[in-house]
Amino acid sequence: MLWVQYQHTMSQQAQFLGIWEPAVTQASVLGRAQAGASEALNNAVIRSEVRRPDRLERLLGQMRQSSLRLRVLLADEPTERALLGAAVTSQDAWLREDLGPTLEALGQGNPARAAELTSSDASADRTAAMQQDSRALHARVQGRSMAQSQAMASAGQALRDVFAVAMALLVLVIALGALAIRLAVVRPLDRLRGSLRSTVVDPSHLQPVAVGGPTDIAMVARDAEGLRRQLVDEMDDARGAREALGLQAPLVAMVRESLHGQTPPELPQMDVFAASRPGFGVIAGDWWQFVPRTDGIWCLGLADVSGHGWQSGLIALQMRAVVDSWLRTRAGLPSVLAAVAAELGSGQHTIPMVLIELDVHREQIRYVNAGHPPPLLVRAGGQVASLGRTGPLLSCLPTAATSWATEVIRWCCGDALVAYSDGLTDVGRSAASPGTNADADQWLTEAVRSRSARSPLAAAELGARLLATARARAVANGGDLVGADDASLIVVTNQGG
Repeated sequence: MLWVQYQHTMSQQAQFLGIWEPAVTQASVLGRAQAGASEALNNAVIRSEVRRPDRLERLLGQMRQSSLRLRVLLADEPTERALLGAAVTSQDAWLREDLGPTLEALGQGNPARAAELTSSDASADRTAAMQQDSRALHARVQGRSMAQSQAMASAGQALRDVFAVAMALLVLVIALGALAIRLAVVRPLDRLRGSLRSTVVDPSHLQPVAVGGPTDIAMVARDAEGLRRQLVDEMDDARGAREALGLQAPLVAMVRESLHGQTPPELPQMDVFAASRPGFGVIAGDWWQFVPRTDGIWCLGLADVSGHGWQSGLIALQMRAVVDSWLRTRAGLPSVLAAVAAELGSGQHTIPMVLIELDVHREQIRYVNAGHPPPLLVRAGGQVASLGRTGPLLSCLPTAATSWATEVIRWCCGDALVAYSDGLTDVGRSAASPGTNADADQWLTEAVRSRSARSPLAAAELGARLLATARARAVANGGDLVGADDASLIVVTNQGG
């Protein structure tokens, strides 16, 4: 409707601008040119001019051009075309009977004859008829132009009215659409959000998720309800497992608390982060410890007893006590390893272990590495150094203290030490071919380098980011960080002045 009205308005405007407005102009020019030509002829007779005046020539040209233009403009208008024909006939009669003979008499030097022609009653009648026909044509054309202008104004007003109605309808449609969306989508979403909030706030999470609303929202609600039920079932299983662990296996609970319930100590001029993830969710054969020596230097120990479960946990608990008692003395680090190997006796377990003396005042680290994954020393600028192995892993085989060498490396303010067990780097291996990736530790080195080179990080922040990266790689390889092997991570940053 709006488009039809617009087309109608544009058609009327084109007709007005293309026909009636220029027709009014040309009719006015024709009338003025005829009156001017009659006046110029009379003046020529009075002055007895022999040659034709230039002004008269211009006026005659305007009369001819206006007549031709009006004939083109009014070609499709029968009434106006008839009036134009009458005006042109009267004009031709005046040109033939008055203008021509009068100018001829003047040219022959007979002004009396010219005056007689122009003053005759017949000449006056022809002049009046010419001007009257021109005025009638002008009046008719001007009337049609005014009518067309009024019609165009009415069409424009109608177009504005139609546009206003269309805008009102559009606003009404938008309002109704918003109301429909509110009723059909927003309110069901609000109810679903409130139901989810109630389910989360409920400590037992037994409040069911309400299912309703449009199909898509109802499907989301059903999925959320299924997830809630699954989580409740898993929580019940975990609660039962914890109760069984506390009621039926107190020894396992004690070992777990002793190995994994500790928190990192606050070390002078150092920032510490430490975490362990048991491979089977209960007890890990990994353990870590921070022990103060009698000379005031803190020592870090990280080890991984072979195997899994509570048996490995008991061995780890026993060996940790041995390491703790020896590290509190001034015995050399190789001697501590030899004592642990002696305690293993004829058992079948092996223990990769790394012992590190953290000397902030001398800005150095002294360490021994008994077959353990090499810790990483991250410089403040992002360079990474490796604390490689300095001897064999610990086992029941007779081993002397001389089997391990003590290495020293500079440790400056802003440097970070990252120690880890192989359970953390094993997530870099593909689940389809676990034994083919010889550079499984490389991803951890790159992760440490990329995160430390941007800006110095606190120990907790660096440790959390490394664990998140390990978890992401584990999921990408079809597993989980808590999987087939124990995983431990320790970060110590030097904050000395």
